[in-house]
Amino acid sequence: MKLVLVEKKILSSCVFETFECNGEFLHRVELTGNTGRQERIPLYQETLALNKSKNYFCILDNRRGFENTLTLDDIRYFDDMLVCAGIECFYGATVTLDNEYKKITTLANFNVEVSKLTGELLATSSYQEAEDFIFSQMKTRYS
Repeated sequence: MKLVLVEKKILSSCVFETFECNGEFLHRVELTGNTGRQERIPLYQETLALNKSKNYFCILDNRRGFENTLTLDDIRYFDDMLVCAGIECFYGATVTLDNEYKKITTLANFNVEVSKLTGELLATSSYQEAEDFIFSQMKTRYS
């Protein structure tokens, strides 16, 4: 899969890179500090401005173990941001060594089912598994 770098930017608690591949966009985010709703708002604003597809693909790398707090209300807030920006399908993979993060993924997957979005989220300790998941979803969108 050939990825072309569109943007790389450092924000207050993360570094993100956005890549284009066959009209789809992959946002790779590495956390560099604790993050919650307020820290994520600029990340979503920046990546949504670059995303020219109705699909949103993201790999969040938190192998360094920063506190990553999200509530169901936060998840709904970000899902609303995605929908308002024209996103219809959201696929995300979080790479973390924290097994408790799977609870956040479960909430997020539940919310996708009741929101106006389709898609799926995954939590894994393997970056390779995260990439394989996202790339397989990207391929089905442009195949």
